Amino acid sequence: MGEDTTQTVAQCVSAWMHAFDIGQTPMPVQQAYTHIVIDTLGLCIAARNSAYVTALRDAWPGQGCATLLGWPDRRDMPSAAMINGTAAH
Repeated sequence: MGEDTTQTVAQCVSAWMHAFDIGQTPMPVQQAYTHIVIDTLGLCIAARNSAYVTALRDAWPGQGCATLLGWPDRRDMPSAAMINGTAAH
């Protein structure tokens, strides 16, 4: 009732994330969030030279402005999401 159904799921999630204020959460949540982000970034950077990440990097050559963690070059958003997401796992 009265909901905006013209937004995509990605737009809805993006709007929620933009409005989210980590400072309004309990300290244990803030600490867990910090550890998870640092861990994920560390995994991405540690895996950047692995065979599977370099293979993806070579296979997804799209140009754009999205960051590849641990690399100086940029990719389009879908390529960066695939490469960074794989590196994080």
